[in-house]
Amino acid sequence: MLWPLLPGLLCAGTTAWLVLLEGGPGPLRAAVYATGAAAVLGSALVAVRLAVPARRAHGGARMSPVLCLCACWLTGYALYGDWLLEQLLGGGPELTGEAPRPSVARLPLTCALAVAPAVWCVRGFARGARRRLADSRSLEEFAARVRPLLALTVVVFAASLPVLHRVTGAATRLPLPSLPSAPPVPEEPERGAAWAAAALGLLLFAALLLAAHGSGRAARRGLAVACLAEAGALLTVTAARLPGLAALGRPVEALVAHLGPAAVPSLACGVVAPALLAHAGVALARASAHHREAVPG
Repeated sequence: MLWPLLPGLLCAGTTAWLVLLEGGPGPLRAAVYATGAAAVLGSALVAVRLAVPARRAHGGARMSPVLCLCACWLTGYALYGDWLLEQLLGGGPELTGEAPRPSVARLPLTCALAVAPAVWCVRGFARGARRRLADSRSLEEFAARVRPLLALTVVVFAASLPVLHRVTGAATRLPLPSLPSAPPVPEEPERGAAWAAAALGLLLFAALLLAAHGSGRAARRGLAVACLAEAGALLTVTAARLPGLAALGRPVEALVAHLGPAAVPSLACGVVAPALLAHAGVALARASAHHREAVPG
């Protein structure tokens, strides 16, 4: 199944067009950006739907709007949250008339490319779990056989993240001899930003695993907690400007001063992701999480 590759291809194509149109008319670049973003988001949602089929037992789909909105917020914060937090801490944001650039230049392409291994890993785990369910003679035997499969699935996806990070990094450094006026390649992102991206990837993957096997409520709660943590950081910094409320922003200011703005999403996603994975280790070891599944081929 090659459909999960489409978000990455569309994102790469949009990025190439934006590079070609660098210095061109602003409205044209904005139209290309908006069209590309909508196409990438739509194809990603369709690809995720392939991994999260409708629940036959209850007649509904597990990918709820709340789950999608939370995923969009977390991805949007990964792209522009560090920039916005720095602007707020500096008294801004400053309205310069230019659209802000992503906090990590290659993060959009990395996220789009990560859709494919995420969907493939979830579908592969579902097929493997169903085979083990059919071959197991007891619930205890099934649980003992499916937990190593789950651990392997998580490890495989986690290992794909640094590979994609290096691939996108190499792509941003490709020479463009036909574009002498092209802007310089962005510098290597901070290590903290790379950790934040990895934490986000694991969090979204854990939520996808749970949603694909009937634990959408746990996935929604986990993503909502991470969203509230990131939004809370922005709100406390903003509220700290009011008279007498300066103390509200000091924890975030101290965190950013010591670890950088990427520490906020790193903590928000990095704390929730292991909790969701631990829950998946319990919930997905139950036969009831698999025997009603109908994963399309």
